[in-house]
Amino acid sequence: MVDYLLKPLNINDFRKAVLKFDRAIKSDLPHMEVKNPAATFEVLDEAEVVSLQEELMDENVNDIEVNVTPIVLEKPTVIQQPNQPLVICVKSYGDYRYIDSGDVLYFEADNNSTDIHLNNGEMITAFKTLKHFETVLPSSQFLRIHNSYIINVNQVSRIHTGNTVCYIKNSTTKLPFSKSYKENVDLIISRIAGGNYLEI
Repeated sequence: MVDYLLKPLNINDFRKAVLKFDRAIKSDLPHMEVKNPAATFEVLDEAEVVSLQEELMDENVNDIEVNVTPIVLEKPTVIQQPNQPLVICVKSYGDYRYIDSGDVLYFEADNNSTDIHLNNGEMITAFKTLKHFETVLPSSQFLRIHNSYIINVNQVSRIHTGNTVCYIKNSTTKLPFSKSYKENVDLIISRIAGGNYLEI
């Protein structure tokens, strides 16, 4: 971490922080390496940016070049290397549990936590909501089919649209799907049909 700023913003503290930040970027010292410069400063909204720019102009800041722009935070992304399976890490109080995404059958909502069902019959509880998993999991492999379920597309053995259920490979498990997620179920059907597929 290079520096931090507290509100209300003091112009002298801001100048010092910018200079320290500038030196850290130009420095070759490993302890001053900045991997994500944006993460070292607080995110300002547009009104704060305009106010800060006006304050800087009033102070006649000529000795340093300052360019203040709002930082847009994006949703977390999953980086998946080609030819490597996605590994899901369930972290809880210093315990790191690594799961191969191919071993996951489905995710099941359980209040504010989520139960992860594996193909070996094991169930792991993660203290994140199903909505969180829906946001971070790759939709190429996992799709939500119900308010309570996200299914691994590669583990589907049968879809019965009349009974609105999906069956899991090598088990007697069947998961309901709801009308609000029927589009995702149709997507699963089209993806399976898009591979090596023979319809009889």
